[in-house]
Formats: sequence, structure tokens, C-alpha cells
Amino acid sequence: MANESTQAQFKFRRNETIGRPAAEDDKEFLGECFEDTGDLNYLLDPSDPKCIVVGRTGSGKTALLLQMKERIDHGVLINLEDLALSYLTNSSILRKLNDLGVNLDHFFKVLWKHAFIIELIRLKYPMTNEKDVRGQGNRREIHDS
Repeated sequence: MANESTQAQFKFRRNETIGRPAAEDDKEFLGECFEDTGDLNYLLDPSDPKCIVVGRTGSGKTALLLQMKERIDHGVLINLEDLALSYLTNSSILRKLNDLGVNLDHFFKVLWKHAFIIELIRLKYPMTNEKDVRGQGNRREIHDS
């Protein structure tokens, strides 16, 4: 049990901020409070087969990935929840096919890959105006040399 003099050193005042509940939301303190346990080096080495980040809620998986993104030149983070395609859950057609016993596993695998690739393309070639969306913006021409 800590003695009373140690406990008296820490006083929180009204409206004081000590960080956010989730590391990914804590831009102010994440960089200076991140404790590297050696896992970051595995992720930064593309030849290392230890490339899967697994851990319990709150164990620092997202903080680790954010630190990785900060240390590499061309890194992006893709939030898989944004690609979850939750709008399909209300599809009456898919519900009907499922009720008929149609195996939709292959469909969902291909759809997931498609959504992921589209997100990568969107990150590489951002569309900033309506001309870009319609394909009428500045185009890069490829010439054989």
C-alpha cells in the first residue's frame, strides 16, 4: 500500500486532461507516452515473418501501428471498420439467397478484396473534384520509350 505522502503528490484539478481512453484518439500524448517493447522493430522489418499484431483490447495494437506509420515513408492506415460493408446486412436480395441455401462465402471474399483494392486506389489517387470523379481531370499519359 502506498504511503499517504506519495498519494498526496497527485492531485487532479477540474477540467484537467490526462489523455484519451483510446490511444488512436490521443494525438497529444501517444508519441511521448508510447513504450516500445521491441515489437515495433519486427513490424518495421519487411523480411521478418512476425507481421501479425495480436492482443487483447487496450494492449496497444493500434498505438503500435500508429507508431509504425510515423516511422515509414509511405505508410497508410486503413480502418477495416470503414470497409465492413455494413450496408449489405439489410439487403433483401442477399437475405433471400441465404434463405435459399446459397453459399455466399466466395461472393463476400471477392467483395472484400474489391473494397480493399478500391480503398488503396483512392488513397493513391485522391479525387478532389467532380472532374476527377468523372475521369475528366488531369490524366497522366503513358508513352512507350
